[in-house]
Amino acid sequence: MIWLQTVVSLTPFHDYNLTVTRTIVNEAAAASPKQPIVNMGQGFFGYNPPKFILDAAKAALDTVDGNQYSPTKGRPRLRKAIADAYSPLWGRKLNPETEVTITTGANEGMTKLFD
Repeated sequence: MIWLQTVVSLTPFHDYNLTVTRTIVNEAAAASPKQPIVNMGQGFFGYNPPKFILDAAKAALDTVDGNQYSPTKGRPRLRKAIADAYSPLWGRKLNPETEVTITTGANEGMTKLFD
């Protein structure tokens, strides 16, 4: 069973008529001898989100401070929270200013890593 099919079968929103689109990625995943396959590519919804999510997104648009570009390295409060959460795993205090960067995706993260 591929991951996308697993997510669809476990979704609590049973009133949606969900279908899995045939793509080369989905076909390759289904043909893989190792299952389940997790497709880490960009996804495209085939259904609308639940009303409470749409309402929250619409309300967020009315918040002025939520409609600005974030700082390139990520918001300071988020970087500090991540540093605090991961410090025990590293056995030392992580510096959120120099050791934590927020990216918009893996491609940006890899580019920043090799800068």
